Amino acid sequence: MMEEKQRLLFKEELMGFEVDGAPYLAASRCKKCGKVFFPAREFCTQCYAEEIEPVKLTDAQLHVHTVVHIGVKGFDTPYILAWVTFPEGVRIVAQVDFPAGQADELRPGQSLKVVCGRLRTLEDGTEIMGYKFKPVF
Repeated sequence: MMEEKQRLLFKEELMGFEVDGAPYLAASRCKKCGKVFFPAREFCTQCYAEEIEPVKLTDAQLHVHTVVHIGVKGFDTPYILAWVTFPEGVRIVAQVDFPAGQADELRPGQSLKVVCGRLRTLEDGTEIMGYKFKPVF
């Protein structure tokens, strides 16, 4: 009998899942000035208002990317790392779930969607899961 690998979600507060299982990033928006933050914040660091509402980030665009050939222990290399921009004004660095050998097929402005995937594997075999982005062609 094969033993099932243990999977843990990296920083659970960063992601959520819709009823249909579709993942999103858990962000926040200031009700006063409209600034959107990821990770979510309890108050606005732009205008210092405390009126904050939750926002779900799902669709993004590729800003720029690179292929990582020598990575940190536990990360399978090569992998694609990118600046990802959301229409709400948030920009983050994240892995792209796409074959590194085909990275030249990705272009700035490429549509991306949030997915949940394996980020790295611990020495005991535990898989650390988290947000990544998948290109939409």
